Amino acid sequence: MIISFSVRNFKSLRNEITLHMGVANTDDIHSNNIAFFEKNKRQVLRTAGIWGPNASGKSNLLEALGALWSLVSFSHKNDLDEHIKEYKPFRLDQHDQMPVFFELDFIANNKEHYIYSVEFLKDKILSERLEYYASIKASVLFERKDAGTGESSLRFSKKLKGGKASIKYLTNQCFLSVAGNTGGTSDLITNAYRYIRSNINIFSMSFTTTVILF
Repeated sequence: MIISFSVRNFKSLRNEITLHMGVANTDDIHSNNIAFFEKNKRQVLRTAGIWGPNASGKSNLLEALGALWSLVSFSHKNDLDEHIKEYKPFRLDQHDQMPVFFELDFIANNKEHYIYSVEFLKDKILSERLEYYASIKASVLFERKDAGTGESSLRFSKKLKGGKASIKYLTNQCFLSVAGNTGGTSDLITNAYRYIRSNINIFSMSFTTTVILF
């Protein structure tokens, strides 16, 4: 389940905004709308509504979540020099080289707690990070940074075993997307990939109504 989703510089959303699904105070929330994870000691809303005036960014927030889903699910198919189609920066900004940023805090189907973040331009991923809560403190499973030389550096956690260094990826591909479609990848990574690809579904039912299921 999603705990929070943050986005920056996507379509009409210039400054960073966050959709929070975590529960801080249960006094005004129906108990049936709260999911409790014993392993993580986390309480998360099962459903939530987003409301506001017209043109306030409600649809673009959900579109941003859909863009993250698409980027993680399919960027491993991007060809060399192909533009990243999910790159849709703030429409009124005169600077077209500002990165788009997404961050997803979630509990996967195996009840493991992850935080995944990615920052990218139209032609390359600038940074990418997957964190995992083995305890109350997060540890980094992998972290990728653009080196500014046409290549990127990739650092792995000691928790990951096997031939992780042999996974090849292009600058316009998410490492999580490539690793999730490569045999022998650590379950800690594939479980995060599998959750994002299989458990985020966005349905546009009409021009004004959007339903999101986790």
